[in-house]
Amino acid sequence: MSYSADRGTIVVSHREYLKAMIPTKIAEIKEYDNGVVVRGSVTGSAKFGVFCEFNECLTGMIPKENLVELEEDYKNNKIKPGTEVEFWVNDIIHDKKITLTQTGPVYNPWDGAESIFVPMSAHTGKVIKITKYGAFVELADDIVGLIHISNLQDEPPLNVGELVDIRVRSISPAER
Repeated sequence: MSYSADRGTIVVSHREYLKAMIPTKIAEIKEYDNGVVVRGSVTGSAKFGVFCEFNECLTGMIPKENLVELEEDYKNNKIKPGTEVEFWVNDIIHDKKITLTQTGPVYNPWDGAESIFVPMSAHTGKVIKITKYGAFVELADDIVGLIHISNLQDEPPLNVGELVDIRVRSISPAER
């Protein structure tokens, strides 16, 4: 941004404006319900998928294996920039890497996990891996926790496949 006192004008870079909007728009899509359909427009394609712009300043990619509505045009090399398309947000890796899908809303096993696995609640889980720093225990489909080695030292050794009773110390869906 630059300011000219002589002319009484302010010049704002459109690129800088969009970069400033990205964190807010990322926060908005993180708040979406998993079933929210997003509308955007195609900006281009590559050998691995189709790029779409949405929410004013975000760009994401629909991998070719997640195409439905655009699948035929993609296979026939007929993707046209500007084509309106609907999709779901699959994953936000960082503000410059967002994956999208047309195959339906993505199930996230961690949605609502904080209300089930509250600190100090008791659960039974299955040991799925043992490492030098502890044991990984699956508490539900795709929800795995770690029992740190410091909490296992006074216990008999655990075995993979064994069911164990645990008490949740803390939970962080963001870190899974």
